[in-house]
Amino acid sequence: MNINVHANPGLEQVLAVTQGSQLNNEGLALRRAGDLAGAEKKDLEAIRLKEAAFGSDNITTALSYNSLGEVYLEMGPGRLDDAEKYLKLALAARENTGPTADLACTRDNLGKVYEMRGDFRRAKEYRRGREDAMCCGNDNIGSGTKSIASRLNEYEDRTTDHGIRMPGNTGVRTLSDMRQM
Repeated sequence: MNINVHANPGLEQVLAVTQGSQLNNEGLALRRAGDLAGAEKKDLEAIRLKEAAFGSDNITTALSYNSLGEVYLEMGPGRLDDAEKYLKLALAARENTGPTADLACTRDNLGKVYEMRGDFRRAKEYRRGREDAMCCGNDNIGSGTKSIASRLNEYEDRTTDHGIRMPGNTGVRTLSDMRQM
């Protein structure tokens, strides 16, 4: 495991962390308010600061890559290539260092990219790729939801059962949804 440690950071690194974190927080607030273009701008500025101070293979920079990837996911099918690009940058940094939970979120986000494209096999590969780095990507979680294993088995059913593609490739459909179609 590669660990990025900065003892006695220089001014550029201190500013990148403080200003970059502030920009990410502002971007998140804009995203929650529905201003995805504003969120994109904030995340891109945070990335510029963090790459200059830490490079691209750093957990601090990876946080901003992942955040921007999530913004592009929310922007929809026209921005999936951008989402994939930034999520893969986040994945490259997070595979080597940082919390496993962060890695799991990035892997799940990449699964969403492929899910939205209708590529359920690849979505499953990213979501199942590491048993120690899995999370539930259901943003509308409530009580009584299905387990991760159950969701992955549904992927298996859809990807092996005559290559079924979901209408519009707009997200996960449950087996009960498929029966009603």
